[in-house]
Amino acid sequence: MKHITTHIFSALALAACNQPVPDPAPDPVSPPVEPVPDPCELNTRDYGCITLERFNALKADLVADYETEPAYNRHFYGRESKLAEAWSNLRLVYGGDTQPGADMKIGMIDDGIDLRHPGLAGSDVIERFYGDATKESTTTYDLDIHIFSHGAAVASNILANGQLTENHHNFLGIAAAAQLHVFTVPEDKDTGNIKAGPYTAEIMNTARSQNIRIINMSFGNPDRADEYDSNLVSLENEIISAYAQTDHEDKIILVRSAGNNSYPHPSSTAALPHFVEELKGHYVTAAAVHEDGTIGELSNHCGLAAEWCIAAPSSGKPILYSGLHEGETVHDIRLAHGTSTSAAFVSGSLALMQQMFRDQLSSEELVSRLFATADKTGLFADSSIYGQGLVDLDAATSPVGELRVALGDTGSAPLTDTQVNLGAPFGDALSLAMAGREIAALDALNAPFFMPLERLYRQPALVTPGTLFRPGFMSSGPVQYLDNGLGSRAGLLSIADNAIAATLPLNRTALRTYASLTRPGRPAVTGADLAWPLPSRRVSLQTGTLFEQGSLLGTRPYGAFGDVSTLISYSTLTALDTFNGWQVRADLQLGYAVPRFRNAGIISTISPLVTSAFNIDARRQLTGRVAVLFSVSQPLRIESGTATLVVPTGRRKNGAATLERLRTNLAPSGRQIDLSTRIRGAFRRFNYDLSAAWSLDPVHRSSAPNEFRLQFSLQASY
Repeated sequence: MKHITTHIFSALALAACNQPVPDPAPDPVSPPVEPVPDPCELNTRDYGCITLERFNALKADLVADYETEPAYNRHFYGRESKLAEAWSNLRLVYGGDTQPGADMKIGMIDDGIDLRHPGLAGSDVIERFYGDATKESTTTYDLDIHIFSHGAAVASNILANGQLTENHHNFLGIAAAAQLHVFTVPEDKDTGNIKAGPYTAEIMNTARSQNIRIINMSFGNPDRADEYDSNLVSLENEIISAYAQTDHEDKIILVRSAGNNSYPHPSSTAALPHFVEELKGHYVTAAAVHEDGTIGELSNHCGLAAEWCIAAPSSGKPILYSGLHEGETVHDIRLAHGTSTSAAFVSGSLALMQQMFRDQLSSEELVSRLFATADKTGLFADSSIYGQGLVDLDAATSPVGELRVALGDTGSAPLTDTQVNLGAPFGDALSLAMAGREIAALDALNAPFFMPLERLYRQPALVTPGTLFRPGFMSSGPVQYLDNGLGSRAGLLSIADNAIAATLPLNRTALRTYASLTRPGRPAVTGADLAWPLPSRRVSLQTGTLFEQGSLLGTRPYGAFGDVSTLISYSTLTALDTFNGWQVRADLQLGYAVPRFRNAGIISTISPLVTSAFNIDARRQLTGRVAVLFSVSQPLRIESGTATLVVPTGRRKNGAATLERLRTNLAPSGRQIDLSTRIRGAFRRFNYDLSAAWSLDPVHRSSAPNEFRLQFSLQASY
């Protein structure tokens, strides 16, 4: 009701003005405007928070560097899947020394791995053996079954170090810094197939205990899924039950090769979710494509597994070969055409995504993001062959759609709209609370992207001391226009700049109403005050109320920071006296601000705030046309009050935002004190004005260096 009344007074004041208000004269010393920073869209460790356009330009430079490396540019699989772009995304976000797959764990069920291959040197591999399986080496190759290491070939898609000689066409694994857990199981001597079934439940339990979230299974049976007897598959089966993980909310992702029979449908093991619904969401089938995008000659098509099947560029892809030739050990590189390599490629892709998003996405979200971002254009639009399309690692590790800041149960706000412009009375109080902290924004697929919270606020500008103010146009009479606030010593009233004021004398008192004219980036302020002299007649008291719409003491929050309005009560005590020709004036103002949040956001609550401002000056006319003024002043400052910030710092695997609650004292660390002087005079047709000010603790920041300002102006009349 109070601020409604002030609106009425202001409307009357505007109606009383019979003439249009002239444009205000420019104020040569209005407070400096902080430069608007580039939008904070993506954070990088080495370049700070930058625009998406700049991020993509930096990424293009890194990709160009990868294209000069023979270990990358000789092979199509990286270009087709945009692997260099994904590596570049990781390096930009987490630093140039970031290694693909670092701190990630990948499981692999296979027949073993020959770590003596130099292409695996330095790899982080942990082996576990089941049944009568033994560590693989040249002496363990069985000439009656196979003469090469299938495990080494599969693992090389993930771990290859690219360090072989040029003669061997060395290549890079997709996530070479990952830790690979190899679950080595024995082989069936009659068929050559690995016997993982009896050990599946134990392997799954071990993987979960080791926090392994991806298991590669480049093996299966040759049975065609569309001809398979579904009665043979159910949750009653111990193996299927272990795969389904029905007792666990966040399931281990199982990546299965589609099979190498050139069928229009995958093998039955690759199509298990077709028979058991509980496997959907964390089960992925991988088909293989050539460099030209056509399906590999050996690869089964996705067929009835299209819903959970994806294609990887791995038919004709290099692998590390470790085997025997004429009784001699051979370590070199060969080309593979089966889907064992496509499964490993998909497993490595998921690990890169897990790394990019700090392991905050659930398994089902990782899988659905891999599918949603896949290339489904051209050839890859045929889901009967390519399922969800071709892996696109750039899209999978980049923001999809608009980034938004989640606000818990109250919705979200676009990141590009989220900013808070801090008013000078806050000094460094809020910025100190935000410094060094991160905020997370989610893309359209709910993946988190992180940035420094301090990039989302603008520091307040230095307040101009009262001595240096130069009023703009001020009409005579009861209605006035003031572009510098309602007086140079106004304290709280300086918030109402660009204002219309109307004064009504009432005997010994004066009633004034005012309203700021709407201006971009400035608060809408209305108010009224009453002034009257105290019995001494040298002291007067002014009390009033003002209302800020969308602002708190000049601080304007946007987007996820919330929407605030403020009702302020204030009292100003003014004393005037004359000593030996000097006119001395002292103003002391105290205020009480009550914020009201219409939509709470990152700034969740703010207590009522107590403010202060003062000015003491002495003026003297030296000659008829020369006057001097000295002053000591403190601009508007918060003396007490607290704020609670609720900052979304990421998310949990169940989708809930992780919120950090910060409580901070809003009294700034310093107190700006301005010592200033001003000399004004005239010489013939010229008027001159010389002002100087020394500010201690500028903008109420104790860490800020003191500032000195000097200003001179000269006007001529004709």
